[in-house]
Amino acid sequence: MALLAIPNNGRFHFPPWEQFKEVDSRILRLVTNGALGDPAGRYSESVEASPMQLGALLNLATAIRDIPLDDGTSPLDNYYWEVIWDLLAPDRFWAWVDARLADRIQALADLHAFAPEASSAGWHPGIPGRIDPSTRSWKQTRFDVSNVGLRSTKLPAELFPILMVIPWSAWLLNPISIFTKT
Repeated sequence: MALLAIPNNGRFHFPPWEQFKEVDSRILRLVTNGALGDPAGRYSESVEASPMQLGALLNLATAIRDIPLDDGTSPLDNYYWEVIWDLLAPDRFWAWVDARLADRIQALADLHAFAPEASSAGWHPGIPGRIDPSTRSWKQTRFDVSNVGLRSTKLPAELFPILMVIPWSAWLLNPISIFTKT
């Protein structure tokens, strides 16, 4: 049986900004895009004020970086992402993303590396006055547990060549597998 355990009163240990900047240029770009003026300050503030949310962002960013697209690149390589920092959550984040990424994810769905999810708006009904309900949703099928899910809200293409994307952690693809793996 495989179990995930964390210590009582566990906490994150984030590197200082100067070290963080040297870790991975793609994740650094995700964290700094849209930060007018002071990305170091925003990072440091998040370390102190919302470590669970920052931990989720960095965990999901690493997982997204490691998704192999059909053209051999990563979703963080050639597609613009801009995190909406006031919407960070402990299991997901919201971001503006280059709309061309949806075609790459659809290509992965055609290869059965992602599965489209029905009733996307039911899973993410939106945030009234801020974000419309989700129009498409896919879940990665690469692993038995801890896959990445992507939900998007399509904006009028003639106005915005971007999507609102909500990456989230799909912990269980097959709930039985967590109890049968040794």
